[in-house]
Amino acid sequence: MITILTDPAVGGTFLTWSIYYLTGRTQYFCARLDKIVELPDNPLTSNNAHNFIPNQPSNLEEVDAFLPMLINKDECVYMHQIKDNTKEAIAKLLNYSTKTIVLSMNKDQVLYQCKHKPRHLVPSWHNQHKLSDADEIYEDLVNYFFKDSKQKWDQLQLNNLWDQREFIALNFDPFHHYNSILNYLDNTKEYHYINVMDVWTNFDQSVYEMFEYLDLTVDPVRYQSWLPIYNYWKTYHNNSIKFIWYFETIVHSILAGIDLDLTRFDLDIRQEAAIQHTLIYRHNLNLKTWQLEKFINAKQLHNLLEPNTHDLTKSLMSIN
Repeated sequence: MITILTDPAVGGTFLTWSIYYLTGRTQYFCARLDKIVELPDNPLTSNNAHNFIPNQPSNLEEVDAFLPMLINKDECVYMHQIKDNTKEAIAKLLNYSTKTIVLSMNKDQVLYQCKHKPRHLVPSWHNQHKLSDADEIYEDLVNYFFKDSKQKWDQLQLNNLWDQREFIALNFDPFHHYNSILNYLDNTKEYHYINVMDVWTNFDQSVYEMFEYLDLTVDPVRYQSWLPIYNYWKTYHNNSIKFIWYFETIVHSILAGIDLDLTRFDLDIRQEAAIQHTLIYRHNLNLKTWQLEKFINAKQLHNLLEPNTHDLTKSLMSIN
């Protein structure tokens, strides 16, 4: 049994499908359906690889249910952090795992998770439902963690786009979400570590390293079919990768008044708020954002800089 452990929503489903596909498999055992199913030739949807159903337990109870079906079989089980005891769940999996792949990000790559619209269903903080609409996900998060703060803004009728951006900038810390799956591993266990950037940009090469660790052989015919699928899947990550690469340059350009076109980054409201957050909390500056619907140019924002007037000691910067 191969175990794939990842940070949330960084490519574990695609990686799992790739192991099956590149070994030449046409079928696999799906624990969730409790039967052998056909392996899709292409797992891609419009924004992820969820046309393939991995053996992915979403809680400790499912770990206990899946394990008897997967132990001593040539199958993969895939898991990232869960709401209940992640460490216990991983320990159970690794007791029976013959090989373990770990896919995780460095702390300076956490801005990948800073996006308004996720590529996957997101569990509600209020119930067992999974949400797909970006605005609904945002409201669910705000009502769970920042309800009191949001009520104050609503009472002041601060409901415009620029008000929402400033609310996010004050209450959401875009760097706080770093909670690597590595924190839950027993360091005495052997595993093959892959950095997320390697999978997002270089997996056509590093996949051979992974297969060498797994003592498996890449089917050369399947590889040729896999390569264009991988190259298309890479495009799903382009915007977030560019945001990681250019974030500090964007902030510096705003502070220095450099003429840097920001439309090339296709920033969404969460990414714009992350920039504003950094100006507020790192530099004690803010933007005159009234009627500022879109960040167009760093020089444009430089001309809107003003001293921060918010009492930061009263701000809930992050979620726990």
